[in-house]
Amino acid sequence: MIKTPDITNRIQFDFGEYAKEANRLIEKEILSNTDLRCSEMFNSNSDRIVRCIVYLANKNIDNLKKYIKAAKEDPRDIMFWAEYINHNEKKPLHVRDFSKAFDFK
Repeated sequence: MIKTPDITNRIQFDFGEYAKEANRLIEKEILSNTDLRCSEMFNSNSDRIVRCIVYLANKNIDNLKKYIKAAKEDPRDIMFWAEYINHNEKKPLHVRDFSKAFDFK
């Protein structure tokens, strides 16, 4: 179950009528996935990874499914794609930090 208020609020805002489906997918495929939860890196970054997935999905349920699948393969990719720009450059630029709560200003 997603217990972090900023994440639940962002999912509701981004997915509207599909928020329940988005929550279900994240809970089933990410938060309750024992293969991922065994990973020390995932356990210490689970909120960060979920924030990255929601951000990358860009209010689209099909994108959400795509990034959930990618996160299951390697959560580091999700964090890189969400938090950095200029991915193909020698020195990508870190511009977001999803270890911190979503900002709703």
